[in-house]
Amino acid sequence: GYVGAAGYVFVHDKMWIAVAGPLWSGGLAFLVTTLYAFRTEQDVREFVHSALGRYVSPEVARLVARDVSLMKPERRQMTVYLCDIEGFTRLSQALPPEQLVPLLNTFLTEMTAVVRATVGQVDKYIGDSVMAFWGAPVRTDRHAHLACEAALKLQAALAQKQPLWEKQFGHRLSVRAGIDTGDLLVGDMGSELKSHYTVMGDAVSMAGRLEAANKEYGTQVLVGQTTAQLASDAYVFREVERVLLRDRPQPVRVHELLGRRGEFSPEKQAGMALYEKALIAYYGRDFLVAQELFRRCTVEHGDTVARVYIQRCQRLIQTPPPADWDGVIRWGRRSTDSR
Repeated sequence: GYVGAAGYVFVHDKMWIAVAGPLWSGGLAFLVTTLYAFRTEQDVREFVHSALGRYVSPEVARLVARDVSLMKPERRQMTVYLCDIEGFTRLSQALPPEQLVPLLNTFLTEMTAVVRATVGQVDKYIGDSVMAFWGAPVRTDRHAHLACEAALKLQAALAQKQPLWEKQFGHRLSVRAGIDTGDLLVGDMGSELKSHYTVMGDAVSMAGRLEAANKEYGTQVLVGQTTAQLASDAYVFREVERVLLRDRPQPVRVHELLGRRGEFSPEKQAGMALYEKALIAYYGRDFLVAQELFRRCTVEHGDTVARVYIQRCQRLIQTPPPADWDGVIRWGRRSTDSR
């Protein structure tokens, strides 16, 4: 064969012929075509589990090892989570690399642990940002619930770590997150040289928009309309905005994730009720009443979203809107004035 011919040429003509490359490519093809034929069922499962373990939780890797068809590309309803560290640019300028990198790695480790604990998959790390999703490769109807739970668990984990980080690095970390639910394409995607189990779709873009919008409203976790609808039995949300996106024909409502049902103090419930009354007055065009109620929200409850609406009420009182005003905000890459 090839090796024998190469040996003959070397002996008689004193010439080397590379054999590693052809042997590797041929051996790889042989491995792929004979893996299932010559390995035991347990060996195959261990092989798949080892390969998947790089980007899914060990529990999910074991499930997929039992049923490899779970990894096939398809379109399904899922929930996407995207977060980043607030003020990371300023932080990166203030800390030397030998402090910044350990801090970032610690945060990413905490984030990954929370995602895995809620049966989610970390899709990718982009600098200080993390993208994760729920609903694949293992199906679950509670993907929206799990994403919301992960967001709350991460906030709690960060709060617990703050004293240590402040002592060790001299800085506190605050995370902003966006969550959205929609029909997504999921599967192993990429080039022949490098591929990745990931998701694609409008919900990914919307999660990014929501994450960025937190800065304007002073919030930590904003979620899309479908996410709030699916998870409202277990979690409390409040409407923050009604937005019209360039790529969607109908307005959608943006909500803030406030917490789990049954975990709110009377004071917190009073603040939520006051905000709801203010929002009703606002969309009912009673801007004077809305402004006063929103003012009380900020004074009595420190409500950051209410501050945004106070400014809007002031503008709308000075310049009343047209008769067809509906309070919907146009969103491109960022929110703009209401139409």
